[in-house]
Amino acid sequence: MSAAVDFDPQPESVGAARRFIAAQLADLPVDLRDVAQLCVSELATNSVIHAGTRFTVRITRSRTQLRVEVTDASTDPARLRRPRHTETHGRGLQIVSSLADEWGTRPADAVSGKTVWFALRTQPGPAR
Repeated sequence: MSAAVDFDPQPESVGAARRFIAAQLADLPVDLRDVAQLCVSELATNSVIHAGTRFTVRITRSRTQLRVEVTDASTDPARLRRPRHTETHGRGLQIVSSLADEWGTRPADAVSGKTVWFALRTQPGPAR
């Protein structure tokens, strides 16, 4: 199963991306849905704040894994930051890194820009 939706670079799009993911994962346990929604929220927020371009959220599911990709038109690389405890921003990719089984970034396939993705196991498996 695969589905994708395009979003405008507006703050309201972050909530819409969360709802899109929730609808695609309605048959999965709530804790897994919550993690996927939190991670997509962080990536969508980064697209809105840092890229300022339309972005696409794509979800692909197999029997054992789901993968969510957020693609925007910014060529600025996504980077894992280590903000000081007094900084109020900069922890989004840390959150994704700590919750996802895998995550990464790559150049966008068909357009200029980048894709940031994460994967979660949907079936029990070995610890990472």
